[in-house]
Amino acid sequence: ASYLTLLGAQAGRWAGSAAGLTAVGTWAGSAGPSYSTAVGQSALATAASDGNTAVGFAAAAGATGAWNTVVGANAGAHLTAGTSNVLVGVNGGLGLTTGSANTAIGRDAGPSGSALAYTTAVGAFATPDVSHQIRLGTAAEHTVALGGLALGASVDPGAGRLHFANSSTPATPTGGGRLFVDGGALKYVGSSGTVTTLAPA
Repeated sequence: ASYLTLLGAQAGRWAGSAAGLTAVGTWAGSAGPSYSTAVGQSALATAASDGNTAVGFAAAAGATGAWNTVVGANAGAHLTAGTSNVLVGVNGGLGLTTGSANTAIGRDAGPSGSALAYTTAVGAFATPDVSHQIRLGTAAEHTVALGGLALGASVDPGAGRLHFANSSTPATPTGGGRLFVDGGALKYVGSSGTVTTLAPA
């Protein structure tokens, strides 16, 4: 073992051949993963794979996969073989076990299925239900605002509506195109630089 920092009862208990482990808290990093950081009681408690970071009570407590970053009490607590997940918030990604490459930010945010992959959940209780899905907030949130000062005190697009702040013509994209609002008119600019007005102000 080398380059170990262990503080707390049973912290890094089985770190006999580990390297680069920092474990702070009772049973934190007790399985002795290398190049990992565990802060909080039972954080990474049974994690034997390398490169994990867990901060919070029971964060990634049962993780066996590598390269996960988990922050928050009980975040990723049921994670097993899943790898490369980023889970931030109390109970973040709590339903995940074998799913990989998921990002969840917010209390109880994370995929609804234990094996889902490549999902992004942003906001408390945001819950993607299929792989490769991005979910912002819950079904109760109905307003999306794009652009600086997109929403003001007098702006409420209401349910099922999207609000764009006014903008000048953006730079010509290389491939693809861009939607924007100029003086209240909805416009599109493509890779040729041509600006098309889709709807007048």
